[in-house]
Amino acid sequence: MSEENEINHFHRHKIPLKSLEIDPNTEILASICGRERLNVVDEKNCKVGVLKLSVSVQQERGRHQFVIHSSSSATDSSSKESNVPITKCGMSLTSRVTPNYETLEEFRSEYSIVGGARREKIFHLIKLKDEYSLSITDNMRDDDGVKNTLSIAPSTLKNYLSEGANILLLKYLAITRQVGRVKRNTMLLNGDICRSQLYVFRSGLSCQKVQTNTLTAVRTIKGHNGVVQKIYLWMNLKGQFLKQEWPNTGRPWRLEIDTDILPGTLSIPLQLCWQEDIQMKSIYMERMDNLKKLYRSYVLDYPEFKQILTDFILQVTLDKPDNMIGYAMEYFTSFEQSNG
Repeated sequence: MSEENEINHFHRHKIPLKSLEIDPNTEILASICGRERLNVVDEKNCKVGVLKLSVSVQQERGRHQFVIHSSSSATDSSSKESNVPITKCGMSLTSRVTPNYETLEEFRSEYSIVGGARREKIFHLIKLKDEYSLSITDNMRDDDGVKNTLSIAPSTLKNYLSEGANILLLKYLAITRQVGRVKRNTMLLNGDICRSQLYVFRSGLSCQKVQTNTLTAVRTIKGHNGVVQKIYLWMNLKGQFLKQEWPNTGRPWRLEIDTDILPGTLSIPLQLCWQEDIQMKSIYMERMDNLKKLYRSYVLDYPEFKQILTDFILQVTLDKPDNMIGYAMEYFTSFEQSNG
């Protein structure tokens, strides 16, 4: 069956998003979470950049949420053959998404560097108590950057599927081998809400000279101005991205799985590799600095704590306990009993 026939065949098979909610207590979680890397390849099959993707899960106030992070950078190889300045460009995406694909926060940016001048567009959407807050910063032109912030009613984003949630959905569809159509809204970097239709069907792809069973996803985005974009994406049945193309969009690049990575090493648990991600390490360092400030402030507010800690260290030096944690628990419990 051809690609067009496949899409027409599954056009009527609509998949309700409610039926695709992820159960965090199942084994499927291990397949969804992990790290991947794809190469950015130009029309001459030359590697011009890298895209990194990671998915992890965490708990906040007893509720699970997924953290999706993706970043890419590439160099325009055509600029090397002409007298125009070398162009570098890239993107970054960080999303917090619930198991039912509700977006709690999403940060997206796209940038280009031409002749040393950096141009960037930043998109930040966050869910507050009774509304969403959207902030867009644009300095893609020669003038100073313009920042706009607006409030959005939750009803406006009722059928909204963010880019991070879309990545999570694609992985879940591939792992559970579900085919059909998902129709939702999406949002461009300028804040415009567009229609987004996702068609998923079974296919095959030659990867590392081996024919692999895959799921093909064709995503169609239609803007208010009538402009239509199509994105083609191939995944294996473990939810790993193998290839992505943007035909007829003026982008000469495509994404392909990094064949330098040995099979089976693509999905590395995020807790084992998060320090390699600059943005995540930056968030960690900022969190550590804030904690240090909090602890220093506590010591200043309660000067007696310093004396208690000094006595504890002295006692540890004298007793030299084998089980430090148990010793500390017993030591400070005696204070609680004496105060009681």
